[in-house]
Amino acid sequence: MNGRWLRGLLLGVCLALLLCGGAALAAGLNLVGDAECVDCWRWQGDASDKYRVDVDIDGWDPTLGTCLTVEREGVPLFDAMPFCFPGFPGADAVVAEARFWARCDGELSFMIQFISQAQELGPAPSGGGQGFGNYAFSVWQTNDPDNPWNRAEWVSSDELLFRLAKDCDAVEEVEFVPEPASIVLLGSGLLGLSGYGALRWRTRE
Repeated sequence: MNGRWLRGLLLGVCLALLLCGGAALAAGLNLVGDAECVDCWRWQGDASDKYRVDVDIDGWDPTLGTCLTVEREGVPLFDAMPFCFPGFPGADAVVAEARFWARCDGELSFMIQFISQAQELGPAPSGGGQGFGNYAFSVWQTNDPDNPWNRAEWVSSDELLFRLAKDCDAVEEVEFVPEPASIVLLGSGLLGLSGYGALRWRTRE
């Protein structure tokens, strides 16, 4: 009887860990980029599709506070980052998107916008400076936008990795890496299931 109770408890905990890990990877904000690396744009002005990383921000809830940051080689593009703004109760999301590209003279350009039926909710900055390198674009929604690094109040978050280069063929592709917390949850669940199977095999013997 004790063995069955222990096996049942272990199985329940493992399934809960797997479900939590899967939900952490799938729920809430989802940044979807159309390229992992793009070559530089040789002309002035806005770049054509071939030379841009276009990002759709799915799962954005305009009623919640939103923060974002863009880092190049681990360094924020602006000292004022992250940019944060409060939510607007009753607003309906229409579009949330971003666009990044670099001219071949090294100048970075980007646009980020969050627009609802009520009004434009977020920043739409255009940046300058050295544009080549690895980037991390992070967005998170929080109940406490005045304290953006208070993770206890985060509702959802996602990060997109990409590269702007003179020649992408000479650069290794940027790979997606799940959040460490999600990896721990999924790994713990799988390890627990292995232990459950071993325990059940012993009782059969």
